Amino acid sequence: TPQEQIYAMVMVRLLVKYFPSHAITCCNKMLVGVSWYAYIVSSMSTIMSSFDAQNKAVRDKMLCVNEFVRAAKLPRELSKQVRDFFDFKLAKSQHAFLMSTNYDVDELLDELGSGLRSEVLLYMDRALIAKIPFFEGKGG
Repeated sequence: TPQEQIYAMVMVRLLVKYFPSHAITCCNKMLVGVSWYAYIVSSMSTIMSSFDAQNKAVRDKMLCVNEFVRAAKLPRELSKQVRDFFDFKLAKSQHAFLMSTNYDVDELLDELGSGLRSEVLLYMDRALIAKIPFFEGKGG
């Protein structure tokens, strides 16, 4: 209210007039308080922006995985295994391998475990494998 503002201005003037050393001390304490407040707010802002960056990296990586699964036309069970693998990997470690958001088949295959990678490659190259006479009538 206006009355409280006037009272505060009068008190500050009296403090400065009769107790100048206390006024300087108060100003110093206010500057320290404002500085700490600014530091805390900026730190929280940095932390929140890093969370956003991590979430965006995870989303981008899963978009690449989904695009790979669609482009490779993997069967439902195999595509579920690939997605589950990357879901697990992203939940456990959200660091270096998130940096590349470009869709790169070799990079995605390199990140898969060896067993799952073999299944995916065998499925992707099934037409070529079927043409090799040595493999006729073998395997499932």
